[in-house]
Amino acid sequence: MVAQVLAAFWGLSLILWPVPSNVGSSDGERDTASTGEGLYKSELTEANFGLLGVRFYESSGTRRSWNIRSEFAELHRQDKNYAFMKTVDADFFALNSGNIVHTKSDYGRSYFGKRMVELEGNVIVNSAKGYRFLMNTLDYDGATHRFKSNDEVSMTGPNPDKPDMFLTGTGLDADMADETFVVKRNTRSRRRMGKNDWIRIQSARGEFHPETQRAVFTGKVRAQLPNLTIESERLEMNVGDPANEILKADGRVRLVHKDRKGRAKKADIEIGNDKIVLSGDAEISGGDNDLKGSRITLHTDEDSIEVEQAEGSLQ
Repeated sequence: MVAQVLAAFWGLSLILWPVPSNVGSSDGERDTASTGEGLYKSELTEANFGLLGVRFYESSGTRRSWNIRSEFAELHRQDKNYAFMKTVDADFFALNSGNIVHTKSDYGRSYFGKRMVELEGNVIVNSAKGYRFLMNTLDYDGATHRFKSNDEVSMTGPNPDKPDMFLTGTGLDADMADETFVVKRNTRSRRRMGKNDWIRIQSARGEFHPETQRAVFTGKVRAQLPNLTIESERLEMNVGDPANEILKADGRVRLVHKDRKGRAKKADIEIGNDKIVLSGDAEISGGDNDLKGSRITLHTDEDSIEVEQAEGSLQ
């Protein structure tokens, strides 16, 4: 008798969760599966049925796309064809690195026919390298493997409990193929450097690569360190190794160091070596110096200057 009841329930669960399998896509064949610990039908919602303790996944060919677990889910059929979930815990798999990006949220929706997942309410995104993003809503498109949000976004890492980097901005566009997180507007960031100094950066846009430990800021970039201000069109920061911290500024570089002002097409700032290298129509003035050259190296600890193909005066 027990075996007959279990067989009847399994058949019913397959009918209640009709997700297409073996459907061709550009990523290969797709397979979706779901399981639940209990079945209920509430008269208080428009849902057809619900499952308690839901676990389901989607894969493309041999690659897993996501795993989702929720406290319970309500199935909405007819033209909506989605599951509404509460207390959502999910894993999304990066295609190239194989890393897992883990998310938590209060609620979620999974659209079976569209390969879309919507997360809402206290959304937390944790990268494999320990960086944590917070926002209110987040959408995932299984066809393009991208996260998107138009909300205010904040990030901390690499250890969220004792972070060395903080970032805020508006809007998120993340490519899960290579784990690239883009904060689209009004980026503000601060990062603890090796000597326990902080660099503070403002830019129109910020791009973050947890796998390679790089951050790239573009659009009216302004970076401030003790005794140093840098303005440029683009600034790349190595955030991985404190002993090898380098800032690379490109495009209409302007800098102020103490009483000196410099300009160039590019600038490399080696934090650990106390060295600034200006290249491409480089100029520096102030402190009785007025120099031009193809390459100017400023040693900030010794307060000395080296110039290649120099023009101007040095006193």
